[in-house]
Amino acid sequence: MRGCRIKADGPQTAKMIGGAPNISARAMCLLKALEARKGDLLLVVKEEEAFADFANAFSSLKSLLAGPLDFEPLFWGSDAALRAQALKSLYSRSNPSAKPLILVVTPDGLTEKIMDRGAYGSLAFEFSPGSVYPRAELSGKFQKAGYSRVPFVENRGEYAVRGSVVDFFPPDSEKPVRLFFSDVLESIRLFEIETQSTSGFLERAAVTPNSVAGSGAALGEMTGRGWRAFLDQGLEPDGLELRSDEIRAFSSLPAGGADESFGAAANMNFNSDLALVEAEIRRLKKEKYAISLFCINRGETDRLKDLFEEKGLTDFINFRTGYIQEGFLYPPGRMAVLTSSEIFQRRYRIDLKSSKPKGKFYKWTDLKIGDFVVHEDYGVGRYLGIKKAYYRNANNENVEDADCLLVEYARGDKLMVPLHEFGRVQKFISSEGKVPKLSHMDTKTWHELKSRVREQVQMLARDILKVEAERMAMKTIALPDAGRMEHEFAGSFPFEETPDQLVAIRDVLGDLESASPMNRLVVGDVGFGKTEVAMRAAMRAVFNGRQAVVLAPTTILADQHFRNFTGRFREFPVKIGVISRFETRSDQKKILADLARGKLDIVIGTHRLLQKDVKFKNLGLLIIDEEHRFGVKDKEKLKAMAKGVHLLMLSATPIPRTLYQSLSTLKTMSVIESPPVGRLPISTQVRPFDETALVNAVNFELARGGQVYYVHNRVQTIESRRAYLQRIMPYLRVAVVHGQMRGEQIEKYMWDFLHKKYDVLMASTIIESGLDIPSVNTMIVENAHELGLAQLYQLRGRIGREKQKAYCYLFYPPWLKKKGAGGRPQGVSGEMRAQFGAPQDEEPRVEKHISETAMKRLSALEEFTELGSGFRLAMRDMEIRGAGELLGVRQHGFINSIGLEMYIKLLNGEINRIKGRDREVELPDVKIDLELPAFIPEDYIGDDMERLNFYKKLLNAELEKVDKIMAELEDLSGPAPEPLKNLSAIIKLKKGLAKLSVRSVVQKDETYEIFFQPKAPIGMPAIKKWQELFGSSLIFLPSRFGDGIRIKTSAPALETIRKAMQALK
Repeated sequence: MRGCRIKADGPQTAKMIGGAPNISARAMCLLKALEARKGDLLLVVKEEEAFADFANAFSSLKSLLAGPLDFEPLFWGSDAALRAQALKSLYSRSNPSAKPLILVVTPDGLTEKIMDRGAYGSLAFEFSPGSVYPRAELSGKFQKAGYSRVPFVENRGEYAVRGSVVDFFPPDSEKPVRLFFSDVLESIRLFEIETQSTSGFLERAAVTPNSVAGSGAALGEMTGRGWRAFLDQGLEPDGLELRSDEIRAFSSLPAGGADESFGAAANMNFNSDLALVEAEIRRLKKEKYAISLFCINRGETDRLKDLFEEKGLTDFINFRTGYIQEGFLYPPGRMAVLTSSEIFQRRYRIDLKSSKPKGKFYKWTDLKIGDFVVHEDYGVGRYLGIKKAYYRNANNENVEDADCLLVEYARGDKLMVPLHEFGRVQKFISSEGKVPKLSHMDTKTWHELKSRVREQVQMLARDILKVEAERMAMKTIALPDAGRMEHEFAGSFPFEETPDQLVAIRDVLGDLESASPMNRLVVGDVGFGKTEVAMRAAMRAVFNGRQAVVLAPTTILADQHFRNFTGRFREFPVKIGVISRFETRSDQKKILADLARGKLDIVIGTHRLLQKDVKFKNLGLLIIDEEHRFGVKDKEKLKAMAKGVHLLMLSATPIPRTLYQSLSTLKTMSVIESPPVGRLPISTQVRPFDETALVNAVNFELARGGQVYYVHNRVQTIESRRAYLQRIMPYLRVAVVHGQMRGEQIEKYMWDFLHKKYDVLMASTIIESGLDIPSVNTMIVENAHELGLAQLYQLRGRIGREKQKAYCYLFYPPWLKKKGAGGRPQGVSGEMRAQFGAPQDEEPRVEKHISETAMKRLSALEEFTELGSGFRLAMRDMEIRGAGELLGVRQHGFINSIGLEMYIKLLNGEINRIKGRDREVELPDVKIDLELPAFIPEDYIGDDMERLNFYKKLLNAELEKVDKIMAELEDLSGPAPEPLKNLSAIIKLKKGLAKLSVRSVVQKDETYEIFFQPKAPIGMPAIKKWQELFGSSLIFLPSRFGDGIRIKTSAPALETIRKAMQALK
């Protein structure tokens, strides 16, 4: 094998190293090299995906060395923040005796030209309190240093300017920094991204450049003298231009076939068999190995300690916390490294710290210009943005008065809604693609429509309360804590529960302790741990001597549940059976007999379990997975089966939380939004169809041992599409499934695909609610522009279950263009059109635009890859689907006519009225019109949607919480300007006035008119007090809508109204 070329000293051969079978062993090899001889190391890896694995291995394994080893790992790839961190460390080293570096880089990174030390130093600057900084120049300095301006800082390399505050997030900092200015820099504080709240003061803050590109040397040239280079497995040393003193390449050759050997070997395959693990630990101990077992967190460590304590092994094992995928044996040092992921065959992924934060603080960013909104008094309109309203002062000057929502109605009529009345406006949510009819501003039609919906809502509310009363009257067997066995079962869960999962488990087990039948829905994204919640419930039932049944909508899903339950309960005396068409008749007969005699504890199956010949001895718990996928007749049978037993339902379809306020006693809900440790977001690409990209995507997945979903949603052309795939990739094994095939056929192909008899499953959208197959981590979707956002989201949820990064390619036909793209129209070949389902005899198409709504759908999915986003993506169609499933199909049209939020508000109001909770109904809104600037200035909160968010927070806050939100705003953007103080005072005033039966307050120059609700309790003491306060400037105003008073005074507006209201207290 030829060596690497060294520009300065000519060719030099790379020595091949064997005996390092995996990343953990290779990381230990580097640490040992550093321990033996201090000096900088360069590690060249094939792909950036290895960065996180090496980073985690370095930090975990250094604790196994003989003494402390101080070094700094750096990573140079596509992440700008990681590159900036690395360059800072490379340039900030003042002498060779500084702590050594391990620089991990891809081959492309070695050739990148970077800025020289002088240029880099000129971009850095720092802040210290008490100093003066020209505010106008700061933006330019941040931009030059490679920072991007944003409304709110969320990622490294960003800065924001709001009011008297400047935020920035240096690439080498754990947290972002907030600067508070007056005439000078008052203070420097750190803040949290998720809450935007500050904590801790700093004496100085350095701005590290976030830019690395320049005209200086290439990175490979900077890692020359004094550096030792290592090439990871799979990299050919030939052609890499390095200047390092020594070069070694890790080889997969056996130890004897390489130039030198590290001497490590891979662990055996434990296959989740604890008996195998026990035998191996005893063997290693006998051979005097020091055994270290790495778990990902304390919870997992405690569980494994409990498991091994029973077997008398804990004294042999050193339990450690660290993120390592695979362990190894190192005979030269008598060292054995085991990992929990190997033992339980679970793969984790912990990303490098520069990855984006998981949660975002701001929630109202999904309202866009052109979206539909609903005003309680005027109906459905189109949102046109935020506009300023002005009033004329005594000098006839226009004075900025308030921010208003501009809403367009039928015939082009426009309505300005002051944002302190924002509570009367909701976003219009309806089925995807359903464009509502704009209301007329005369309000007659709108009020008639609301009346019709209200009648239906009254009927529904009565039905809900009737079902609720019936269920509350029923009694069942309470299932209390089952003691030691239950705690052992919980302790044997090999992973740490996510926060949401813990809450769901607590909720479910709490419900089971009651004699009233549980009726709970657990909602969560695919793979977020709903099944474990169901298993804990089944465990509680079985350990209390009751039977549990698990119903799934398909045979394959039932079989998957059976395998999961069997594996989880393997160590416990629980008998589990499955009934589906995969079982022979004689097997089914035996299972049914065991079930009736009480010999079977848990039975899992499809609608076959709803047939009359299925009898239970003592059923205590019914678990239904994806209830909405059962047919109407089956649902009636489910209702009958659920009578008098505890009911737990699982769903991946998000349902509006507000709807559950009205159904809370009828059906309680637990939401699991937090992703399990190690789950990676799915990389999503939206692009025109390209054969090369398709072949590369498929080959990449097959090369790493995976499989591919290929979605082609046209039954008539799916076979020709399969033929096309096999023509361009003859080695592919392709199975086809679609909705027109018989159920048995679909299940056979799915079963074979699950067992890796096929590389690609080509299917229609029927796979959107399919199987959990961890080996499928690439999805190709053709004609993605024709699918709804909900469909696309659920399809994409079928992949991304493994440690490996998952990729979703959303293709649209090449003759379609994104709007605004340039280029001349081109004809498209007949074959290409046929591939996308177009008739062969059709005229050749010229390029045309994808519809705006289709592009919005695709872009939303591409941009929002955050885990658990099924509940925060504001997917209208999914929420409507969820609401429809709960409320029944007949409600669907009414929801579409007035929007989901308005519908739920009417429903909640009606349920409260029937229950006699009228006091809980909101107080009437007070109209306030004062000639007083009251708004959040743009230079204080620059982004329109974030200002909307804070208006909404202020309006929805209880009276005593308004000051807390103001403190939050001042922490975010500095001292509140006068218009914001006025806004806060008006909002507090409105909330107080409503309690005093005030209907409206209107200012006209120096005159104030205050009107009250009809029959407002205004007594003589209040009238006397007004006369004392205002004397002859007070006039009483009779009105059939409620009497009022007029006050003429030059005193400040807020002071006048407060004085007038004080008389009523």
